[in-house]
Amino acid sequence: MPRSLFAVLYWIVYPAWPVGKSYTTGLFITLPIRVNGEERSRHWNTRSLLAKDMQEGPEALKTKEYMEKIAAADYQQILADPDMMAFVRSVTKGLFGDNCAACHGAGGAGVMGLFPNLADDDWLWGRQC
Repeated sequence: MPRSLFAVLYWIVYPAWPVGKSYTTGLFITLPIRVNGEERSRHWNTRSLLAKDMQEGPEALKTKEYMEKIAAADYQQILADPDMMAFVRSVTKGLFGDNCAACHGAGGAGVMGLFPNLADDDWLWGRQC
């Protein structure tokens, strides 16, 4: 089979071409996933597999249960329980990396004059807790 024929067939069957803000979705290959609790069928791609695993995988269910446990606990209970503190630290490390580290740096040292240092004892915006 000539390469060009293979390429055309591949483009038809699998997600391939960017089109505007989306892409061609391919044919014949679908994967059922949940979106906001509703069952939907999406064309196969690794993003669909990841979304399904993050919503329904065994680790996702454990994380959800523990998040509910943390939400129901008060601050003193969390401080007193080493497992809860380890979980909270791991979650907040990920949140900091996703939302804060780009400006404040991985260690929270900030950039002088632009982004304040979050690792020092100075409190710049109101009363310290």
